[in-house]
Amino acid sequence: MGEVVQSDHRPANVVDAERQELAAVLASPTFARSQRLVKLLEYISEKHFLGQDAEVGEYSIATEVLGRPADFDPGEDAIARVEIHRLRKKLREYHVAEGARQALKIIIPPGMYTPAFQRDGSAGE
Repeated sequence: MGEVVQSDHRPANVVDAERQELAAVLASPTFARSQRLVKLLEYISEKHFLGQDAEVGEYSIATEVLGRPADFDPGEDAIARVEIHRLRKKLREYHVAEGARQALKIIIPPGMYTPAFQRDGSAGE
């Protein structure tokens, strides 16, 4: 991959920590057999790292990640909403199991399609 340009002016150490958490999640046994969810999480996370959260929505997820054609209509096909719901569930599963001691958690807030990286005050206790 090429050099990532960060456009939201967050400190490099914050982005590095987020990228490390993403790598841990993607390498986890919880995600080992969920290649579609891996691809989705990579896509929305990279958009986040580039400061392009506003560009992520049902249409972009369906066409750029899930292989839907350019004439995709989110009103007729809920695939993006379904897959984001599955991803939220899989992330919760990861955070209960092998990610339970991680200081940083990846969440996708309800109604959103982009990740948030949240500090967990109980990690490491």
